[in-house]
Amino acid sequence: LDLKHRVREMAVLYKLTSLLARASDAEEILGLALDSALDILELDAGSIVLFSDDDHPADDERDVMLKTSRALSDSWLADPRPLSVGREFDRRAAEGEIVVVEDLRSDPRIIGPERVHEEQLVGFVTCAMLIQGRAIGAIRLYDREPRLLDQGEQRLVRSIAQQAGLAIEQARLLELQGQDRKTQRQ
Repeated sequence: LDLKHRVREMAVLYKLTSLLARASDAEEILGLALDSALDILELDAGSIVLFSDDDHPADDERDVMLKTSRALSDSWLADPRPLSVGREFDRRAAEGEIVVVEDLRSDPRIIGPERVHEEQLVGFVTCAMLIQGRAIGAIRLYDREPRLLDQGEQRLVRSIAQQAGLAIEQARLLELQGQDRKTQRQ
């Protein structure tokens, strides 16, 4: 069983890598990464956000730009409140930690637990997309049942986040390169 799971993980990472290499824009890249994570981990909902370049994140979600999401309501996505007090989950993820919460409904760090109940979100994991030690964004994944990801699943979340982060950085560099060429021609 463990070997089958590892083979499936490797197949997903291989597929994701090849898809990301062919993806034409950042939105497509992030959508592919999120779909892959939800599929392989058999999770119910998720989002990928990018952080502003500010070294001191706000206490709310003003410095967070939603790039893609799956199976989350408009009201959840529009709510400016962070999930955790003091954005603890984002801060810990930005420091390189994979943050896993088995049951959001009973976690005292949650802001607005009624939101979690209404959205029927229970299990949670987040991991930053790090580029040269700097968090450029995060993948946030949810389950509708209590769930603790094992070490292998956590490594997979980190791998998917890193693949997405590298692809985003490459897309940004290609865009800058195109702008530079355009400027040189003028």
